[in-house]
Amino acid sequence: MSKDNIVKFPGIKQNKHLNKRNEMEATMQEIEEYVQFMTDMIIEQMIMDGYDAEDTKLIDDLTVTINMLCGAISRVEKIPHFTHEILDAMHIELTALLEEEDFEEYDDDDKQ
Repeated sequence: MSKDNIVKFPGIKQNKHLNKRNEMEATMQEIEEYVQFMTDMIIEQMIMDGYDAEDTKLIDDLTVTINMLCGAISRVEKIPHFTHEILDAMHIELTALLEEEDFEEYDDDDKQ
């Protein structure tokens, strides 16, 4: 039988796709565990420093921060995350605010 007569089965491509998906899911799980570990350490330290862990605004803010961390780490791993567009927009806004702040600081120095 010649090399050209080899039958290619569709299951092989599916297996490669499943392997890639499984790898991505495993990486996402690792990211979530890593961020959960960091979150636990932060909360533990905040409690030791006297912050109220039952404060709902604190919990809301930490939830946002945790999701931002997941988004940042998942971007490095090339895994889509719902925060990527939000993070990009925030970066633009923060850069503009910091540039404005630097300009105002420089402007204030000239007045003295």
